[in-house]
Amino acid sequence: MKSTIREVAKLAGVSIGSVSNVFNGRRVRKDIYQRVMEAASVLEYTPYAVARKLALKKTKSIGLFIPHRGKEMFITGLWGFLTSLIHGIFKVTEARDYSFYLDFSSLSKIKEKDLLNKIVKERALDGMIIFLRCPIDCKLVAEIERQNFPTILVNAGLSGVNIPSIEVNNFKGAKEAIDYLIKLGHSRIAMITGPLEFLDVKERIKGYKQSLKEHDIPYDPELIKEGDWVFKTGYFHTKELINLKKPPTAIFCANDPMAAGAIKAIKEEKMLVPEDISIIGFDDQVSAKMLEPPLTTVRQPLYQLGVLSAKKLFDIIDRKNSGPTKKILDPKLIIRDSCTSPKNASKRK
Repeated sequence: MKSTIREVAKLAGVSIGSVSNVFNGRRVRKDIYQRVMEAASVLEYTPYAVARKLALKKTKSIGLFIPHRGKEMFITGLWGFLTSLIHGIFKVTEARDYSFYLDFSSLSKIKEKDLLNKIVKERALDGMIIFLRCPIDCKLVAEIERQNFPTILVNAGLSGVNIPSIEVNNFKGAKEAIDYLIKLGHSRIAMITGPLEFLDVKERIKGYKQSLKEHDIPYDPELIKEGDWVFKTGYFHTKELINLKKPPTAIFCANDPMAAGAIKAIKEEKMLVPEDISIIGFDDQVSAKMLEPPLTTVRQPLYQLGVLSAKKLFDIIDRKNSGPTKKILDPKLIIRDSCTSPKNASKRK
């Protein structure tokens, strides 16, 4: 049964008039706008007549869509990762006096309900940014392209789809991290990855392998452990690695929360970081420099990613020459105190 405007108002905790104002493009407080849009998304409320009206003029709002795998949205480390990106987008939309709509929909909902395509056809927004980690239905994204709806992909691009994308060079970031460890003298280097189907994880693994190859270090699958971005998996996988017959002298973690878990595991084994095992992370979240020892990590330019993606989206909305369809930002290795030469470790034993 189709949802009603009354049901949307009840779920959002606002008046029917406020819901009507939102869908008729009238100015409302940002918090009311977001509550109404979120309620409409949950109830799959589709104001077709209003959508046709909105198609004739700008809605003064854009959306950021973050597809996820259900439980992933409850991972604290993910929010630490997203904060800077969202901040960058918000600063640009605020300067343009635009509303900023966030949608955290599971991959299954996007595929089953054709969520993104639905928004495109209704023209309920002026444009959208899709934060891409897992491959989503390419047919759906191809339809967005066919409809010529202003869209930017951030964090990764999709082959065969000509939608502009802005991403961080995950391959380069991982390779520089491993190059650094090898320069220190490490050759037995483990990696705790994120979920293997994630596009950014695939690139980080490629960078890890390429560095080993360039330095004639054999790839050992025993040293690769699949994590899921959380402290707990960094902790448990490090315990497994420490207990190998030939343990690693360094561990590269695909994000900072897993690196924090690795440090705790090492200390519980009465070992030292970095004297016994060097640890390196990825992202440079706020907590990285607060660890003991402060974490060497790869900094992603997430705020810049947010700013540039929003600016490029507005260029497309305004029909300006938006330049290249793909832009790749370089990460930066941030050296702190969690890595040292294995030679130094042997002197301390």
